[in-house]
Amino acid sequence: MKKKNLIIKNFLLTTKEGNYFLKKSKDKNIIHSKNFKFHNSFYEHPIAFGCLFVSKFINKNSHVKKNNFLNIIFLDGIAYNYLINIKGNKSNFYFFQKKKLKAIITTKKDADQEARIEKSNIKKKYFFFKKKFLILKKISLTQVLEYLSRYVGTIIPGNRSIILEIKIFITNKLNENFSKKSNFLYIKSFFLDKKLFLIKNCLVYKNIFIVFITTKIPLLRLNYKKVSKKNLNIFYRLRKNVLIIGASSGIGNNLLRLFSKNNKIKIFGIYFSKKIILSKKNIYLKKIDVRNQIYKIYEIIKKNSPLNIYYFASPRITKTYNNLDQIRLYKEYYINIPLKIVNFLIKNKIACNLFIPSTTYINKLINYNDYTKIKLLCEKKFKSLNQNQKYVKINILRIPEINTRNNLSIIQKNKLPDFQDIIFNKKFLKKLFLI
Repeated sequence: MKKKNLIIKNFLLTTKEGNYFLKKSKDKNIIHSKNFKFHNSFYEHPIAFGCLFVSKFINKNSHVKKNNFLNIIFLDGIAYNYLINIKGNKSNFYFFQKKKLKAIITTKKDADQEARIEKSNIKKKYFFFKKKFLILKKISLTQVLEYLSRYVGTIIPGNRSIILEIKIFITNKLNENFSKKSNFLYIKSFFLDKKLFLIKNCLVYKNIFIVFITTKIPLLRLNYKKVSKKNLNIFYRLRKNVLIIGASSGIGNNLLRLFSKNNKIKIFGIYFSKKIILSKKNIYLKKIDVRNQIYKIYEIIKKNSPLNIYYFASPRITKTYNNLDQIRLYKEYYINIPLKIVNFLIKNKIACNLFIPSTTYINKLINYNDYTKIKLLCEKKFKSLNQNQKYVKINILRIPEINTRNNLSIIQKNKLPDFQDIIFNKKFLKKLFLI
């Protein structure tokens, strides 16, 4: 009996493989480097080369190699050195890493008709860029993907670029540009959407025809606008010391910079991964892991009360549904850690104000995922706690969608306001203990 072609159930992309692919492809896109400032993007780690992922999967599956069409959709960045689990059947594959869906691959044995449709659509488009590479020796699909990666990472779109989708056709049934005699590899690009910076590209080499869609990942850019004297007076009048937990980015960093205008109080900014660059005599910046070093928070509270405490510590927020690991992580950050702080204050009879942010996403059923589920539990827990003790005043405010790392999206929306732009109304100021 013939052995059936088995589809591998998992595989790994290592940093060593990534470095080798970098040398071969010459793709120097910074998102693949550990030197990229990931705290300003929606990624937290170097992203593995998409073309390396595709090549390795194809080379490890003899069944896939027999097909002449592959459609690869990337849903999230794949990390190095973490197992990639594969689910699916002979033609549809789903790739999970740390229980998150990262990519989908669909295969077919005969896709000549789809190739003709793609080519006819591309012929009608206006190309804003064309590139051709001279190929002296015949190269494999793996090597073709190396050229594709170099084009995306260093030419169009260049740095910070990602691939959203790749369609690979292996066909001899298309005309002149697919001639076996050609010693050139051609790539052409045109805009699908200039506002979203979506680019459609096609690559032609001998009997290989690839259509792929690319874009650039957005970066968080905060505009620290000049604050009016009237609004600054709100911060000048404050006489309680301030402790901001999670002051390195987003709302926490916005508030830290506003409080820094007041020279008469002590201001403590707690960060963990991203260092805060702000130098003033009355500002004390401390690197503390709130999950394992909460006793350091207690020490600050004991020595510097009365305090206004602002709790913005947060993990990376992802859109998951019923993911137990993510739910546990959210619960630890949004309920367990602030609860420990409240219990410490009550036990030691220290009077303090505590601000905990929530989100208006709770109001929208469409956004009811693991994150909003835990935020709702957080609201209920601390509202109940507020009524049953006298030492800690807890304020919770549902904050609308604003310009933070967690709200970055490839599908660019209208420009979101910074937190600084929305806080100067009575409701927000009251919740922030400022009036």
